[in-house]
Amino acid sequence: MIVIRQRLAGLILAIVLAGSLIACGGANTPPASSTPESAADTSGLAALTTAGGSDYLATVIKEHDDIAQSYNRFRGLISNPRVTDTTWRTSVHLQLATWRQTYSEAQKLTPPPELAGFHQKFLAGLEKFNSAADDITGSLETESMDLSRFDSATVKLTDGIQLIQGAIPELGIQR
Repeated sequence: MIVIRQRLAGLILAIVLAGSLIACGGANTPPASSTPESAADTSGLAALTTAGGSDYLATVIKEHDDIAQSYNRFRGLISNPRVTDTTWRTSVHLQLATWRQTYSEAQKLTPPPELAGFHQKFLAGLEKFNSAADDITGSLETESMDLSRFDSATVKLTDGIQLIQGAIPELGIQR
């Protein structure tokens, strides 16, 4: 049990460090409609609206915020691991389900041609979250908790966050 706690402590530290990369999105991000004029760059948004990409843009912003908020909830849960507590496990699985659902929804989107590059990067980031969810689920389902799968998930989450945050500027709006 001590080894599990030490490994989880390492995972928590890695997740907290990775989480700082996603800080510019999610729960702390005001909705696009409430962005102060001084901080907003609407040139990309105007082009998308006239090109019929506003639905795509709204969906992607929502998906970004959903994954960021879910990741922040996951960080809160993992910072106080209670692996034998059914409520804690259910809460973790709900966050993992959000990652999977967000990835599934993003795969169904067809971006406007000018956002094809963004979409590819965004989807790659969400795929990392999806794969990390599989690793975390697999680890939690084993009696001895396969901590190597948690380690793998941490790497995937870090990569996913970097891919998503690297893609966001391509939207042409400030977040």
